[in-house]
Amino acid sequence: MIPALLVIGENVEFEPQRFDGNAPTGVFVVVGIRQRESGTFEYRVRHLADGYDLIARGSEIRRVPGIPSPAPGPDPIRHAPLRH
Repeated sequence: MIPALLVIGENVEFEPQRFDGNAPTGVFVVVGIRQRESGTFEYRVRHLADGYDLIARGSEIRRVPGIPSPAPGPDPIRHAPLRH
């Protein structure tokens, strides 16, 4: 299994793509991680200001500079699966 590049609790910025509609911009927090069959990751992120949730590919989000990552913890894939 490939480790995820981000961890639950980490602050990120969402970079909306052309078809992302009215998704808010700003700082989000990672609340869930799922590895796809292709080996890539999807991250469930929650907007810090209004609580808006969305699922983003790793290519659509990036770490917020200047905010330290949380301390390493348990494997987020096994301990916090996404539920639909």
